Amino acid sequence: MFNLYLLLQISLGISSADSFPLLGETAWQDIKDAAEKHAIIGVVWGGIEKLPLEKQPPRHMKLTWMADAEIIKKRNMKMDKACVKIVRILEKMGLPSVILKGQAIAKLYPNPYYRTSGDIDALILPQYLIAEYGDIDHSVKPVRKKIQALGKGVIDKKIVYHHTTWRFSDVEIEVHHRSMQLNSFAQNKAYQQWAKGIKTIPCGEYNTADIEYNLVFMLAHIYHHLLFEGVGLRQVCDYAVLLQAVAKEYPGKEERQKLFNRVNEQIAACKMTRFLTGLMWIMQTVFALPSEMLMAKPDETIGRFIMKEIEQAGNFGQHDERIRHERLSSVVGKFIERTKHRMRFLQLFPEEILWDIPFRLWHYIWRVRYT
Repeated sequence: MFNLYLLLQISLGISSADSFPLLGETAWQDIKDAAEKHAIIGVVWGGIEKLPLEKQPPRHMKLTWMADAEIIKKRNMKMDKACVKIVRILEKMGLPSVILKGQAIAKLYPNPYYRTSGDIDALILPQYLIAEYGDIDHSVKPVRKKIQALGKGVIDKKIVYHHTTWRFSDVEIEVHHRSMQLNSFAQNKAYQQWAKGIKTIPCGEYNTADIEYNLVFMLAHIYHHLLFEGVGLRQVCDYAVLLQAVAKEYPGKEERQKLFNRVNEQIAACKMTRFLTGLMWIMQTVFALPSEMLMAKPDETIGRFIMKEIEQAGNFGQHDERIRHERLSSVVGKFIERTKHRMRFLQLFPEEILWDIPFRLWHYIWRVRYT
């Protein structure tokens, strides 16, 4: 994986292309397989483009890689247009929204079109929902009805605590009434209270969350997926790019530290500090970010554990053979396997793991009441 990490560093402009070794076809195939597993094939291609010709992959492999990158580029162009369209549709319905992560964070990459796109995450502004409906919970059903009334696309019957899925044409959209969730009731309350104060910034033809919001929100997103579904290098790479953006927007050390202090205070309230220190080790070791870009002191023990999980899980856990519950038909069997799988995080992150089952029970009641 070392050469894959080095290519990511080169792609993001962190390391020089001169540092990359001369590799054989087998080594290149290993890199390509890993890049596909983690949905970073385009980002890695961005690093390859910077290499001297003699250090690039064999011609036949390079042509295939180039074609893959072109497909990713065209998909991103389509998704960018879809983002603008979706925001405008929601605005006409009286639902002001912003685009979260995904297409918005891609704009921070050296080549935005090389980041593999997923679905579109549109957050309806919480300030609007609270003003219009009294609180966010009571907004879920009427907002769903407004979207259904369009007669375009399909709305999933199942609404979860923080979003509902809208399939519009061949694009999947998560319409968020909350940006994210934590399982622990106390930590989730702290997160949701903070998240209501979202500040937005322009991002092309739509708005997105500002950097300070993203530092907490995207950390929570990676944290939750790591514990309960699996997470790959694509989302971790997003965080490295976000920290690079912080350094550009806050070039002064004192100004940047004030930002980090505010963010770390909120992360501590959500009991994510331990995870943050592990992620900072990954930022330092895997992405070679300098210490002045890090939000906290790196913890090697936690970082190595998280990195091992990331490498094994692949993109959103899709390549983790340990996650057998997704292939089981029995509800009880799925519950047992899912619980066993998550227990390995108990020692490091008890705040979320111990609240997993209580949250699921509470979530069922919440859905009956509000959806």
